[in-house]
Amino acid sequence: IRRKTLGAVLITHPGELARSHNVKRILHVVSVRAQPLKAVQMGEAPGDYVRDVIRAGERYNHRLFTSRGARLRSMLIPMFGTGMAGNRPEEVTDLLVDGLIRGVAAITVKGGPRLERICLLAYTTREYLPLLRSFDKRIATGEIAPVESQS
Repeated sequence: IRRKTLGAVLITHPGELARSHNVKRILHVVSVRAQPLKAVQMGEAPGDYVRDVIRAGERYNHRLFTSRGARLRSMLIPMFGTGMAGNRPEEVTDLLVDGLIRGVAAITVKGGPRLERICLLAYTTREYLPLLRSFDKRIATGEIAPVESQS
């Protein structure tokens, strides 16, 4: 197995998720360091990993646009660092939201297909509440505009 650099994005076929959930591709980002018989450790820049995976999705769409393939319309990004890396959600949430904002701001592809929706996935209330506070803080300061909930 080849080691990948932190922040590298690998795009794979979704396997069974294509049929069961209409997933087009899975974008994996290398966000942790794992050493045999040692703990898994989060990389230094979780916000950058969010930004990088958004950029990779946009580049993927741009390449497909030229070949008329099926584009990515949405992206679901887990809370990097809160799983095996063991960080508390409160420690990484602001970094991830900052990366999301920078990733969206960095989209420079003009014309062609674009990502329409990018979501951060909180599996638990323990992840969701800090995420909600982080977004509320940015809405209150005007850094981002509120978006109406879509069912």
